[in-house]
Amino acid sequence: MSGAIVSGAHPVSLTTLAVDPPTLVVDATNHRVGVGIAAPLAKLSVYDAALSSNFNGLHVGGNITPHGFSALVPTSAYLTSGPASTTEGGGFFSGFSSGATRPGMYVVGHVGSAAPTAAGIGVILQGWKSDGATSRVAMATTETVLSVQTGTTPLLTLSANGSLGLGTTSPGALLDLGLAGTTLGVVRLAGSTSGNITVQPPAVAGSGTLTLPVATDTLVGKATTDVLTNKALTPRVVSMADAASFTPTGDTADINSQTNTQALGTLTANAPSGTPVDGQSLIIRIKSTNVQTFAWNAIYRGSTDVVLPTVSSGASKWDYIAFRYHSTDSKWDCLAKALGY
Repeated sequence: MSGAIVSGAHPVSLTTLAVDPPTLVVDATNHRVGVGIAAPLAKLSVYDAALSSNFNGLHVGGNITPHGFSALVPTSAYLTSGPASTTEGGGFFSGFSSGATRPGMYVVGHVGSAAPTAAGIGVILQGWKSDGATSRVAMATTETVLSVQTGTTPLLTLSANGSLGLGTTSPGALLDLGLAGTTLGVVRLAGSTSGNITVQPPAVAGSGTLTLPVATDTLVGKATTDVLTNKALTPRVVSMADAASFTPTGDTADINSQTNTQALGTLTANAPSGTPVDGQSLIIRIKSTNVQTFAWNAIYRGSTDVVLPTVSSGASKWDYIAFRYHSTDSKWDCLAKALGY
C-alpha cells in the first residue's frame, strides 16, 4: 500500500492498494479494481484461475427467503455469473428465486428520456462469431443465433437467416415446426368466439406443399357444399396389364385402360378393387388387336337399352364402356358404350 493519509473531506488517499494479492488489488492510477488478478484490465476485473463451476464467478445476494438451490450456490445468492465453460469461456448468468411463481431471471429494457418522441428497441440480443483473426463477423445463415431450452433440450432455435424452428434445431423455412419422422408439426388457430382449428401434415412419408388462395378467395371444404369456377379435374388414368383378364382399380382410377394383344379368345372382367361409393363413375377403355369375348363379373350389369358388350372391336380399335356404382344393389351399372374408335 502506498500513498498518504491526510485530513479533510478525503481522509485517505491511496495510489495503490493490495490486500492479500491478488485477492484484492486497487490500481488508483488507472482507476481499476481487480479481484483475483494482480493487474486489473478493466474498471472491475474478476479472475479465478481455479474456477470449477460456472456459478462460482460472481455472487449477488441479499436478505431473501432461502431458495433451496444449495447444491449450486449459497441459498441467499439470487444472481450469479461466471464462464459458460471453465475451459473454453463464454459468459454465464443465472438467477435464482425462492417463490414458486417468481421468475428466476428478468431481462428488461427501458427506452427513452422523460418524453421520448421516437419508439426504440427494448432489448437487443446479438450473436457474432470469430473472424478467424482478432475481430468478429456476423454468423452464417444456417448457424444458430438463439436457442431456448428446457434443461438442455432445445425448444426454439433461431438461425442467422431469420428462420425460426420449434421442435427442430435446423429450421429450413422462416417458420419450421417439428422434425420429420420424430415430432409432428402442428399449428392451432383459436377462434375469436370459441373453438380452434388445428393444421397438421398427414402421418405419411414424403413432403408436400400447400399453397393458399389469393386474399379474396376461399379454401374448399372437404365435406361442405362449394361452387367451383374455372377449375379442371384431371382424370386418374391407370394402365392395366396386357392379359386375358383385368381388374379395374376403383379407388385410385377414373379410367382403366388396357392395350390387349392377346390371341382371339375370352377377356375376363374382374370386379373392381377398392371400396366404391354411391354414384361413383368408372370408365373401362380397351384396345384389342384381336376380337375378345367379354366375360363380365356379376357385379357389372346392363339394362334393357344399354346392354353389356359381348365382344371387343378388335383390329386395334378402342372401345369405351362407362359405369356408375349403385350402392343399394352393389352393382356397377353400364350407362354407355362406344365401340370401334
